[in-house]
Order: sequence, then structure tokens, then C-alpha cells
Amino acid sequence: MRLKSCKNVLAQAGLTAAQIDYVKPHASGSVLGDATEIDALTALGLQHAYINTAKSVFGHGLSAAGLIEVVAALVQMRTGSLHPSLNLAHPISPDFNWVQNTVIRHDIQNALCLSLGFGGINTALCLKRW
Repeated sequence: MRLKSCKNVLAQAGLTAAQIDYVKPHASGSVLGDATEIDALTALGLQHAYINTAKSVFGHGLSAAGLIEVVAALVQMRTGSLHPSLNLAHPISPDFNWVQNTVIRHDIQNALCLSLGFGGINTALCLKRW
């Protein structure tokens, strides 16, 4: 379950959901996967955080997807800009702070990156600015 993974990684990082200002979801593009992920983010109260998806830019990297997504998050942290989620006309939940059609300037302080592997393997990672 993604909610448990998110709670665990926040606790390990010593962060609260309120301190997360950017979320990089796995964004599988499947009805069940995306709904499960957004439900977990909603339960944590992460609607305030900016959210975008690297898959809209790079496609699915298969076994390298998690690495590509973390690198995309790190690049955004370094540059202070969030890339758009290409072709995101109707987000799954309008309650979130989606990065849609344009680059947004934002200095990420604390990021939450989520990945889901084949067979239901969940990974959550917090990245903090130093």
C-alpha cells in the first residue's frame, strides 16, 4: 500500500506531510494505480505540494523508471524549476497543485518521490535540500 510507504519514509526522514513542497508520483497512467496513489497523497494531506510526472516527458523507463524519476526530481531541485506534465488536460484530482502546461519556478525544499514496480513493489523516497 502506498500510504504505508509514504508514512514510513516521512517518519524516517523526520518530516511531516506539511513540510513536503513537491511530490513526484509514479503516475502509472492506469485507472487503479493512479487512483490508489492519489488516495494515499490525499490521506496524507499533500494537496498543497506541487506535483508533476516525469513519465509525461520521458515515457516509461521500465526497470530504470525509478532512477529516471529521482534524477528528474534532483534536476528540478537544482534548477529551481518544475517541468510541466505534458498532455495533462484533466488531472485525476483537481484538489492538487498540478504543474500542467508551463514551467513553474519553485525552490523545492523537501520532495517525496514514489515508484511502483512490477509485482506491487512500492518505493518511497524523501529528498531534502541541504
